Amino acid sequence: MIFTAWLVGWLVDWGISFLEQNSVSATPPATTALLLVILGLYDRFLWKLPLFQYMVDVPNMNGRYKGNLNYTFNGKPGSPECTIEIVQTASKIKICTYTKNHLGTVTESTSVAESIVKDESDFYSIYFFYQNGGTKESNQLDSHEGANFLKFIPANNRHNRLAKLKGHYFTNRQTQTKGEIEAEFEGNELKREF
Repeated sequence: MIFTAWLVGWLVDWGISFLEQNSVSATPPATTALLLVILGLYDRFLWKLPLFQYMVDVPNMNGRYKGNLNYTFNGKPGSPECTIEIVQTASKIKICTYTKNHLGTVTESTSVAESIVKDESDFYSIYFFYQNGGTKESNQLDSHEGANFLKFIPANNRHNRLAKLKGHYFTNRQTQTKGEIEAEFEGNELKREF
């Protein structure tokens, strides 16, 4: 932590020195602009680098995860495929879930409020509320909102294990559904579709 604070201070000093050497005075607006650029770079990119990870106590969960939902609806079990895509910076996270039912219809759920929580065992979980527009054809799925809890299980290279998301959800559908979700990391490329 001390090294990271020193490094950020050094970057600011270097930036001010660079501005002055290039005939740009280190006035408050220039210094503020420099700080905003450094903070923006940190928020979007630098926080993922090992050198900077001590400044924020959140793992990098960015990426695409593939798995299944397991639920019971009207007394019938179901296990549709799902894809979860996470876009994360040091300061925020957004989650999209794509689900394909047994008829091949895909629906999309988008998070509207998200929180990352570290538990007493040093595991991280994502809590979020989402909206799902339902299906337009044949009214198979009505528009609804819901809530998810997903525990992030980090990759373990020694045991050749990919990162996972595992948890549960519930909805406010006319006939409420609830179930479990489990998905394994597929890659960093986001497709923005199932």
